[in-house]
Amino acid sequence: MNDLLGPKITLWHCDALKSEERELVKVAALKNDLLIDGLGQPPQDKKATGKITRFETAPRYVWTTGDATVAYQAGQAEPGRVQRVTRDLVFVDSRYIVLRDIVALNSPGKLSWLLHAEKNLSLNAANNTAVIRGQKATLTTQLIAPGVLRVTRVAGP
Repeated sequence: MNDLLGPKITLWHCDALKSEERELVKVAALKNDLLIDGLGQPPQDKKATGKITRFETAPRYVWTTGDATVAYQAGQAEPGRVQRVTRDLVFVDSRYIVLRDIVALNSPGKLSWLLHAEKNLSLNAANNTAVIRGQKATLTTQLIAPGVLRVTRVAGP
């Protein structure tokens, strides 16, 4: 099951924050992030590592893949439950971004894909789409997954 969360916080550069604000920024639920059963990658944990497994350029796109399996395994209570967590990011025609997360668990779990907006976010739960419109650009996000999706908007802290 996936959740698409609405406006919550503005993300800041950590050097400009007070120490208590830095602690908030470290929490995965306050970032654009993927959560497995409500848990993300542990913050500032040397065991929570990742690696780039692909970087490819072509005339019309740049494609990179990151493997965060070890980082998500470090955040789970059940060893070995997380089998794979990868993210592909494809930049097409210097204009479009395609983001794909692949998660494999050895038992059913709740996946939440968090999206925060500084400006208005419109949500269409019927087609699993969220749109954020800015003055110079628009972000359109559509969640695509096997099975049933539940897309909701949640107010921030």
